[in-house]
Amino acid sequence: MSWLGRLVRLDYTVFEELRSNSSATPTAILIVLATGVIAGFGTWLWALQHDNFTGVDVMEVLLKAVVIGSVVQLAVWFAWVYITYMLAARVFGSVVRFGELTRGLGFAFAPVAVAVLVASRRAVGGWPPPRALRGCCGGSRRWQCRSAWWRSE
Repeated sequence: MSWLGRLVRLDYTVFEELRSNSSATPTAILIVLATGVIAGFGTWLWALQHDNFTGVDVMEVLLKAVVIGSVVQLAVWFAWVYITYMLAARVFGSVVRFGELTRGLGFAFAPVAVAVLVASRRAVGGWPPPRALRGCCGGSRRWQCRSAWWRSE
């Protein structure tokens, strides 16, 4: 885990070391899974604080946000690594090994754990957004809401 400590200190030379160290692959995958759990936990905590989630089964939200969300995130991450590998190897003609890419992108995924801060409205600067933006998510009113929001402030 000294690799993570070096990344926290913004020592990016760790990526060159990880590239050649095949024993770091399980650690990289574990980082992605742990990050998904932490982000899911932040989502669950946010849902507990949100006004629209009163009366919702807390354990159901926990299961969906933490357990299912982290497993789905891991699967999507693997798909992302594979697509990146295929693009680099076949489209751009780069010489890249799948294991090296997995290790690098796994450790690069660690900052996603900061998503646990979504649980605190104060930590993310007053999220959710102002009331003027809440109804602006679709339909022909989208541009009207945005223009009204810009004029009101």
